[in-house]
Amino acid sequence: MNTIKSISFIGSGNVATNLARAFYAAGVPIDTIYSNTLQNAETLAGIVDAEAINDIENHVFTSDLVVVALKDDVLDKVLSKATIKGSLLVHTSGSIDTATLKKYAGNYGCFYPFQTFRKEVETDFSEVHIFIESNSEESTLKLYNLARILTSKVVEMNSYDRKSLHIAGVGLNNFTHFILSVTRQYCIDNHLKTEYLTNLLTQTVNNSFYIENALSMQTGPARRGDLEVIKDHLERLKNAPKYRKIYKTISQLILDEFHDEKYKL
Repeated sequence: MNTIKSISFIGSGNVATNLARAFYAAGVPIDTIYSNTLQNAETLAGIVDAEAINDIENHVFTSDLVVVALKDDVLDKVLSKATIKGSLLVHTSGSIDTATLKKYAGNYGCFYPFQTFRKEVETDFSEVHIFIESNSEESTLKLYNLARILTSKVVEMNSYDRKSLHIAGVGLNNFTHFILSVTRQYCIDNHLKTEYLTNLLTQTVNNSFYIENALSMQTGPARRGDLEVIKDHLERLKNAPKYRKIYKTISQLILDEFHDEKYKL
């Protein structure tokens, strides 16, 4: 059979919550939710009509699929205490080599939804790419069929390429989010309406990500090599140290890119 008929989750965080809710809404039974904190397991289990546990050592996982959605640095510690009996075991990480799961289950793989998640925000998976990998053609087909319940954007990808994708995602999402958040706070602190910047933000995304030679669209004082403007801005930013550090660091990178390391801040 190439159909996953039941799922358990080891973890109850942002990824587990969104996946469990989505599969439950699609009619896939959720058997068990594990969390080290019982209250967290009970909260998610209550939403998806599952059993909540916080004692993994005395539980045997027998669902068709067991999804491990934990921080990378605790995955081995938790799985070393788990008993997986006949289940397909998958992680949801962009960084973990899928082969590390082979010591915990005979059938193992990866189910990596490429999106940023928060418990508080319900994700529409129809536009999300899901990247899958497993140790057998049969398991890959099971994961493919399962992912197709949520989205048509399903891609088989090995661990090496998936890590490269994750690195790109960190730059695109995590770094950009931090820069935008600090910039927004700077606007608030200086009594500027953020709506003044929204059109510029849209154009920036279009210029930087949808044009083949994106660097050719770079503008601004660092692109021009206008050190007087940059230094004036840095002086003005003394009371906004986080934004000042971002401004100086990225300005230097742009100067190096376009002016052959001629200028140093």
